[in-house]
Amino acid sequence: MVCFGAVGCGNRGGGSSSGDLATVDGEAITMDDFHKFLEIKPNAKVIDNTGRVATANIAQTLGYQAMDDLIRQTVIRHLAKDEGVYPTDADVLKELEFQKKRNPNFLRQVQQQGLTVEQIKNTLSLQLVVERLLTKGITVTPSEVDAYIKDNPDQFKEPETADLDWVVVQSEEEKKQVDTELASGQRFVEVAKRYSKAEGARQMQGKFPQRNVNSFSPELKGVIEKTPELKATDWQKNGGVWAKWFVEKKTPSKPLVIDDTMKEYVRRQLAIQRGNAANDLDKRVAAKLKDSKIDIKMPAYQPLWKEAMDNLNTSMGAGSAPSTSTSSAPTTSTPATTTGK
Repeated sequence: MVCFGAVGCGNRGGGSSSGDLATVDGEAITMDDFHKFLEIKPNAKVIDNTGRVATANIAQTLGYQAMDDLIRQTVIRHLAKDEGVYPTDADVLKELEFQKKRNPNFLRQVQQQGLTVEQIKNTLSLQLVVERLLTKGITVTPSEVDAYIKDNPDQFKEPETADLDWVVVQSEEEKKQVDTELASGQRFVEVAKRYSKAEGARQMQGKFPQRNVNSFSPELKGVIEKTPELKATDWQKNGGVWAKWFVEKKTPSKPLVIDDTMKEYVRRQLAIQRGNAANDLDKRVAAKLKDSKIDIKMPAYQPLWKEAMDNLNTSMGAGSAPSTSTSSAPTTSTPATTTGK
């Protein structure tokens, strides 16, 4: 469970609202400009299952979504305090150490996403809140953990990975240029940095952004499976572009080490699974949200929030609560630890 995002850390933690974000030929882009634009930004960049970056329209502006997440996260925290399961600072530090045991690179990897240690702690705290609300009163015994591990061996394997470089071009002429340079002995990554139209190709040194073979599209997975290490694939057409991959290294799947940390992780996941089945947390959060006094200060967001609350009241009056954003609390999913989730 730990998936860190830009929202959900309880505070910005990254500079003040005054000052400059950047300058362009001497013209300043201020932090105030940045925050005002974020409030109304209507689209976002997403990565498709081939690793390409595309721009997608979003249902509501990023600013409104961020506000909605933060409000609902605050309500979830209040609910945990009401039920006596809110984590202490010591609990959060213990959770941080647990995540580091699961993945020694945990702290470095999440800090590379731009989070401070304080933001990481806030996120872990929120994750513990959701877990404790779900699992209150639920017990999973050691024998049940052992039985689950024994009965589900495929869930306790490190995934098959492939370290790939890639180049993306948009025309036959660019394909010929790439092929000519590769045929002359130029290193694939150097050619990719010069010619690739992939997002961030130069910054990423021509590296393909995904490693887990199971996350590849079926087409790409098939291509990589039949391509030996240190060889390049043929050109693959996807929409209006062509892509070629160079296979640096393939690492087969292998069993994970089942130690006490792994068993504790499995125990917690089983408890969460049972909690999801036994406890309607969405309904509890919706009820708390309905009873909370929430005052939206930004006029542009007031109609959207009123509509959301009207829908909530209507749904609850009909006897069923809509799904509230308990999912906006980051779920724990640390990199390269286990597929047994």
